[in-house]
Amino acid sequence: MASAISTAIQPFKYGAKSKALVVQQYDGIVDPYAASKSNEYLSNILANVVTSESFFQEVINSGYHINQSYFPERSDKRLKEWNRTVDARAMNDTGIIAINVFHKDKYHTEQIAAAVNYILKTKNGLYHGAGDKVNVKIINPPIVSHWPVKPNIALNLFLSLALGLIFGLSYIYLLPEERYNMRLWPKFRVRENKEIETEYASIFAEAEGDDSSEAIEQELEQAETGAEEEYEKRDEI
Repeated sequence: MASAISTAIQPFKYGAKSKALVVQQYDGIVDPYAASKSNEYLSNILANVVTSESFFQEVINSGYHINQSYFPERSDKRLKEWNRTVDARAMNDTGIIAINVFHKDKYHTEQIAAAVNYILKTKNGLYHGAGDKVNVKIINPPIVSHWPVKPNIALNLFLSLALGLIFGLSYIYLLPEERYNMRLWPKFRVRENKEIETEYASIFAEAEGDDSSEAIEQELEQAETGAEEEYEKRDEI
């Protein structure tokens, strides 16, 4: 239920994916393992920098068409919204940075993704001390989705169904007693009908025990008529 509500209230957003490779130039012969760890270190630094206020300002001033009013004026709220818009992660020890951008407008999704890649490629030197020896190459340019990718409707609906099934099975297993049955009205109607049948069954038994045939017929007719009237009254309620 919570997943379904979350899906209904969240705005739909497009997504853009891209990848950047951090490459460091070395003078002379360098141990491959040391080079790999160095690239991993730099990629982690740059991935963390992408979600910073400094990087956000560089993106805004990059010359791409980005709607600055989309982000709040307060610095804390602006940074929070920026972190919801852009996600950058270093991929293990490969030196590759995976970049994901999410926005309600498809065009702005593309513009923000392009600006992030541009700043990483041209101004990465602002965030490390290796100078020109570090290059960032865009190995996968931004690819924008044709349809909104957030929220994940299929996943949220699956989670809602799974949680509902788990709740139902838990309820049946933990509360098997009759008094916890949620179908109170149908059970109550069945119980009433059984009480009526039991009451008039005793009348039939008394009538059959009488020696007078006229009395038997009279009792049976009264019992049948009474039973029919009782059922009709119950159905009308």
